[in-house]
Amino acid sequence: MASTKFSGADLRNDLLEVILEDSILEFNPMAEKILTPVKVRKRDGHIPVKFSGNSGVRIFEDDLLRGEKGAYKRIFTTLGDDTFITKVRGIEMGIDQMEDEDYDDYIDNEIEAATDTRKELLIHREKRGADLLFSTTTFSGADDTQAVAALWTDPASKLRTDVNAAEKKIKKKCGLKKRKLSLVITDYIVDFILLNTEFIEAVKYVDPVEKLSDDQKHGYMRQYFNVKEVLIVDAIYNGSPLGKDGKDDAEFKDIWDRQYALLCYINVSGKWGPGVGASPVYTKNTNGKDVQVEDYDMKENDYHWIRSKECRGEKVFKKYGCLLTGVATAA
Repeated sequence: MASTKFSGADLRNDLLEVILEDSILEFNPMAEKILTPVKVRKRDGHIPVKFSGNSGVRIFEDDLLRGEKGAYKRIFTTLGDDTFITKVRGIEMGIDQMEDEDYDDYIDNEIEAATDTRKELLIHREKRGADLLFSTTTFSGADDTQAVAALWTDPASKLRTDVNAAEKKIKKKCGLKKRKLSLVITDYIVDFILLNTEFIEAVKYVDPVEKLSDDQKHGYMRQYFNVKEVLIVDAIYNGSPLGKDGKDDAEFKDIWDRQYALLCYINVSGKWGPGVGASPVYTKNTNGKDVQVEDYDMKENDYHWIRSKECRGEKVFKKYGCLLTGVATAA
């Protein structure tokens, strides 16, 4: 059913609170961690981009000595201009009031509908983020991409050499080194990293790989690559919605393309600032919430509708990232 605006829609913060307290997701959303949410006062607008006249130039101590007549060294900063845009997205689920009466002893259809519609919003967020970040359209050209020397599925591949090459490109663009950077990889590639000859050689005197816990695997991969953190993306979606083309079978697909990995700097401040990206969130349309849940009745067909909606966008700053390509063959 196409969604239209109903003046009679009511806020359902009670439903929102219930579903926020419940662990409703079968995946760990990562796009929102990488593209940090930033609250904005307008649905679209301009953002300042800072350029320093002496950015990246080492200023030695003797340059900062007080000069004659109280003169100090001066540097200048100019602001560039960039833009952002947010869009309203939402989805509704109908509850047949006759069926609701029949099954209300077994299931709370309002909570189920609020849960399912919010989940759809979050899956779409993850998909939009993945499509932006694991993309040779977003990251294009020699400065922003690094082709790996060999597939990471090959036990003999030199994983660190590839990541080090990506680090050099980021360092050249913004002066950041690996210990400040995050490495984003798919869950598909993790098993191959653990079977990599060079990786096994690096950890074999500590613990056998097959005996490592998940936390230990994370820790050793972080140490092996010498990065701030290793983020594993594993989200899936139903590529064949129920009822499509007469089919009722789901066809689950990976949201993140296993051909890629991303080395990047993540902004965790919740404000506009240095980082590979951000998600501007306009909360005026959602009553100050990240997601707004509403309901309304359509008496002509005895349906009660639950709606979840959001107003947000995605912004990538490729200066703070380098996309590793050819990591694995396409699914």
